[in-house]
Amino acid sequence: MFPNPHTFMNSSNLDYIGPKPHFKYYGDKITMDEYNDIPKDNLNCKDELKKYLHADVEGLFEVISLFSISIYEKYSLNVNSFYTLPSLSLAVFLN
Repeated sequence: MFPNPHTFMNSSNLDYIGPKPHFKYYGDKITMDEYNDIPKDNLNCKDELKKYLHADVEGLFEVISLFSISIYEKYSLNVNSFYTLPSLSLAVFLN
């Protein structure tokens, strides 16, 4: 997975496959050395966005799982039993 050229990708070019965009599209996210390490003809916007989405979902799952374990260990409450964070907060407060 390569750095995402955030300002290059938009709804009109999601099907873009071709050379990597100019350095300016990466903003201040990478250095020129990192940009030069990206192969020239490999950008497939749709595949790259799917990789980023998958990584984001995995990261969110990990955070929610750790939060759930922490609440259960500290307060013996299952976060899945609550529809909202305020209702969980009230249960923690009353615990």
